[in-house]
Amino acid sequence: MPKVYHELVYHFVWATRDRLPLITSGVEAQLLPFIEGKCRELGYWLHAANCVEDHVHLLVTLKPSDSVSEVARKLKGSSSHFINKKMGLGDVLYWQRGYGVLSLRKKDIPTVAEYVRRQKQHHQTDSGLIRKLEPFEAPDWKSSATKQETGCKPVAEHVSRMFAIKVASGLEPDASRVSSYAR
Repeated sequence: MPKVYHELVYHFVWATRDRLPLITSGVEAQLLPFIEGKCRELGYWLHAANCVEDHVHLLVTLKPSDSVSEVARKLKGSSSHFINKKMGLGDVLYWQRGYGVLSLRKKDIPTVAEYVRRQKQHHQTDSGLIRKLEPFEAPDWKSSATKQETGCKPVAEHVSRMFAIKVASGLEPDASRVSSYAR
């Protein structure tokens, strides 16, 4: 089989059901080591993982054969099953449907990893920026009302959000890509 060069780095974010504060310190103490072990077991390279009371951040490098949706499904499903059934904590952890994921360049791994590691500090001092950069309810782009309200195309919205996250994280966004997609 021929060798394949790849740099598939993703920042995943997913929330607890209804954004309830289900990730207590006891749950977190079991959850993050489990996710780390599960990533290793599945062959994902975990750069950073962290959580706050209502959501999780992961920074991982995947292989070309890994499906982004399958990675999210496997990690979300196995982690809630582990906490709820294997740890004897009762049914305490449920994930919201869906997830957020952004791709990034290899050179941005240290900056985004630090952002992930500092989640608790980010959320303690947040002035609303975190909620804007970490939306969990995607707009219904099929609705004409949504298109009229936002006044932009789905791709433009996605690229604009990626640009905002890079700026807020101290990364150097590629403005030429943003302007070409956001038209």
